[in-house]
Amino acid sequence: MKFGLRLPGAGPYAGPEAITAFAEKAERLGFDSIWMTDHIALPVDVASRYPYTQDGKFFWPPETPYFDTILTLTWASAATEHIKVGTSVLIAGWHHPVNTAKALATLDVLNGGRTICAVGTGWMREQFEILGSPFETRGARTTEYLKLLRHLWTEDLIDFQGEHFQFSGFKFYPKPVGKPPIPLWCGGKSTGVLKRVAAAADGWHPLYIAPDELERKLGELEGYLADAGRSMDEITLSARPVSQATLDKDTIDHYAGLGVRLLIADTSFDHDNLRGVLDEVERLADQLMPFAD
Repeated sequence: MKFGLRLPGAGPYAGPEAITAFAEKAERLGFDSIWMTDHIALPVDVASRYPYTQDGKFFWPPETPYFDTILTLTWASAATEHIKVGTSVLIAGWHHPVNTAKALATLDVLNGGRTICAVGTGWMREQFEILGSPFETRGARTTEYLKLLRHLWTEDLIDFQGEHFQFSGFKFYPKPVGKPPIPLWCGGKSTGVLKRVAAAADGWHPLYIAPDELERKLGELEGYLADAGRSMDEITLSARPVSQATLDKDTIDHYAGLGVRLLIADTSFDHDNLRGVLDEVERLADQLMPFAD
């Protein structure tokens, strides 16, 4: 098992000093990767239900400092040497695909091939409306978005003709460092997400999922993969657990037995000072690193 941490790119410690110190400490303590979430403009009034809390309320107020996802990962990459950086998750509908492909490829060149891109469909209708992006078709557009990113990163002459995106007649460089290029994972755990993983992704990255639910969902995913002529051997399985408090040996072993290779701790930034944030990184290392491979 490998372990990752969510960066302090949003909230009270969103700033250069905290991100640098956090990234350096995570790398020094042996974490595999550091991750940044994605919100661009937080509405004052939100009627959309947040799918990961019991009351459906999103926990960040609209005045929260919320850094750009890829720029934050670029800053963290510059502060480190070998730890991976990833989006958990980038909302496809909020970002132009060619601009995003360019930013991620640039990041991957700058950090020597340490980039992972987990993509989500998004849940907050109000934010789609702010950004002028269609909400109802976001699932189909996200599936095509993944295919387009891969096309931009692997083809010399670009010629992509989809239902939602059409681009042709240009070249797109630099390409990402790796061959194959930047891994593309799907966040979420709905049936639509599982179908998208089977159709277009290198990995599945469910958020806030317990082992029992994961086990049920994997049976569904295997069926969609079989329909697509693929198998679980082609899918990297990672997860953000429901709670770090539950990550004891038995739970970690349960995740591992299901094929999970990476667990991302959803780090709390509810501390009085940066020292408290960094102390939590050390506590998580003490809790998780004995189970790391």
